[in-house]
Amino acid sequence: MKNIFAIIFLTLLCSCASNQTLEPTNALPPKNKGVGIVIPLYSQKIFLNLPNANWKPTFKDQSEGTYRIEFGEKANAQQNDWQKLISIQGFKNMAQIPPQKLLDGLTTQFKKSCPNDFKYKDMGPVSISSYSGTTAIIGCSQNPKMPTDNGSNHKGELGYYFAIQGEKDLYLIHKAYRGQSTEINKLLNEEFAEQFIADILPIKICMKAGHEAECIE
Repeated sequence: MKNIFAIIFLTLLCSCASNQTLEPTNALPPKNKGVGIVIPLYSQKIFLNLPNANWKPTFKDQSEGTYRIEFGEKANAQQNDWQKLISIQGFKNMAQIPPQKLLDGLTTQFKKSCPNDFKYKDMGPVSISSYSGTTAIIGCSQNPKMPTDNGSNHKGELGYYFAIQGEKDLYLIHKAYRGQSTEINKLLNEEFAEQFIADILPIKICMKAGHEAECIE
């Protein structure tokens, strides 16, 4: 089990850029200002909204038993060169791992990266399409691995994470923001955090068989 978690967290935190060409992503007609997307991911499909039609896939990585796709507002954006990011990850046949354990491991890695500026807020349990999960805000108000925002302070990064147990697989979905520490800290306010995440909701998990539109019915 220890080796499984080592693989998961290496995948979660990998910051190397990729020159892969992304395969087309299936998109549904815009609903309000957002654009619904459906991602077939192992045994099921994930539905969520992108904030608007300017959001495009910017990075994809797949290895044995793990998959990740990221979306940003610049179609040619390189990983680590973004202000806002939406990420969907899947871990094949790992639904037996409690979602909280996944977030706990991620929290530990963030603490190691920025022990003096670590930020965490438990956002509580969640049920998505009858699948149980948990949510949290995790990040750093000033990350020493990032450039400075005004010549003296390092930029920060904070993400709103959903960890969900699917039928067979484990899923991690998050929306993240990078910027000045004062802006980062706003996300710790519960009302502001809910507004920040609202434009990717609702999130749904559907069975893989069938047509894409069933996720929005």
